[in-house]
Amino acid sequence: MEEKVIWILWAVGAYLIGSIPFGFLVGKMRGKDIRTLGSKNIGATNVYRTVGKPWGILAFACDFLKGFLPTFAAQKFGNADWLPLVVGILTVAGHMWTCFMKFKGGKGIATGFGMLVALTPVLVLVAFAVWVVVMLVSHYVSLGSVVAAAFLMVAVWLPWHDWFSCGMLRSCKGYHSALRVRDLEAQDEHHPSARPCGKQDLLVVRDSWFVVRDLWLVVRE
Repeated sequence: MEEKVIWILWAVGAYLIGSIPFGFLVGKMRGKDIRTLGSKNIGATNVYRTVGKPWGILAFACDFLKGFLPTFAAQKFGNADWLPLVVGILTVAGHMWTCFMKFKGGKGIATGFGMLVALTPVLVLVAFAVWVVVMLVSHYVSLGSVVAAAFLMVAVWLPWHDWFSCGMLRSCKGYHSALRVRDLEAQDEHHPSARPCGKQDLLVVRDSWFVVRDLWLVVRE
């Protein structure tokens, strides 16, 4: 019973933290109601466009942190493996349907980004590189966000889907599936090429960069 109460407190706390409308509050600090300006959205992008660049960055940072900090705290102090994901989702839900603004909130991009950084920072770094490439080529921020999100949806499963990592990823130029190598070496701690997980994670970033670089070269052609 006590455990369930703790879970409920985590859930309610995550939603309430996510519901804090930082974009609206930043706008009010500058004497503007962003609900009546631009896209009328209370997110950081509308603050950036209607209030100013530094204030938009401030709003983004606040929205990012309200997704990152509760999720990170759930990882460190939570009493269930699934809790960080649920906490992160609830912070995003709070941002999108905030109880402080009649359940009309933002799009959840910055808050969701903070949640993902807490859950899987290496893949988010690669997804960010994908987003930059797509945005520079297409000049559409939304398209870059969609492609990066699609990449993450697939990539988060790679360590547990050997057929996918060995098939599709090995067909990508320069990608050697470091995750698969780490799994094989972990079975034999005396393997001559065994390395600490930290170095293998760096290999994931390096080889993933090769994939993004090749994508950029192909698009340019």
